[in-house]
Amino acid sequence: LFDRLFHVVQHSPDVAFRAQVLSEIRPYLDQGLIGKSDYALMYDKVELANGRGQLYGTQYKCVDGQYNTYNLNDPDTVDARRAEMGLAPLDEYLKIGREMYGPCAE
Repeated sequence: LFDRLFHVVQHSPDVAFRAQVLSEIRPYLDQGLIGKSDYALMYDKVELANGRGQLYGTQYKCVDGQYNTYNLNDPDTVDARRAEMGLAPLDEYLKIGREMYGPCAE
């Protein structure tokens, strides 16, 4: 149930609502009721929507005809943070995303 509700919130167009939920769900993450990778995706989405940088590099945008992460905080340690959340290294994530989505137009 938490997993399904989490996805509804994550895709809500209401930025303030997503930020509020994110601030309240950490205990559910710690209890294993929300997946670490799902939390990382929402965290980055909320941070970007509020004018801050990504922590995990989960959000793409089109850069020079291909999808790339952007506004990434401390890129030198991103793979360590991604590993903590059960995410693949950033280069691997980008490769998979680019293969899945193909080229893009800015």
